Amino acid sequence: MRFVLSILASLFLVGCATYNPIPDGYTGPISTVRETSSNFIAGTRAHYFSIIKIDDKSVSSSFVETRTKYLGQRTHFSPIMVEHKVLPKNQKFLLLGYVFYPTDAQGLFDKNVNVKGVLEFAPKESALYFVRGKLGGKESSIWIEDVAGNVVKQKFTKNH
Repeated sequence: MRFVLSILASLFLVGCATYNPIPDGYTGPISTVRETSSNFIAGTRAHYFSIIKIDDKSVSSSFVETRTKYLGQRTHFSPIMVEHKVLPKNQKFLLLGYVFYPTDAQGLFDKNVNVKGVLEFAPKESALYFVRGKLGGKESSIWIEDVAGNVVKQKFTKNH
């Protein structure tokens, strides 16, 4: 239970960040990395696959965007996924896969299937990438893939 609360607290704090990896006035090429969700069950939960830091700096969060939009609506929500504009250069991405619950109480007694990892790679110019993953069962995993579904460098896996 403490682990779940610490994940929720860190995701909330990460969502308050304003770091933008694109410098003001930059007009060169950029790349895009989109967060994703899966296993959405209305009013209950969804699996979120997110970037929570780029080069050790906190970035915007799908968790906070979803929670903020549906604040006060109890269990009603639809996943809102954040898109990160990044430079086509070598960077470190802290990835986190977790179960999103619309209320804190819903996740207090659920099995911890969260997974994380730091992926260092250089996105190609003007390329689109997705943060993907799988949660539950005997293991959870998270990775970044290109539009063709090719895994970038590696997957991070946690056994349960």
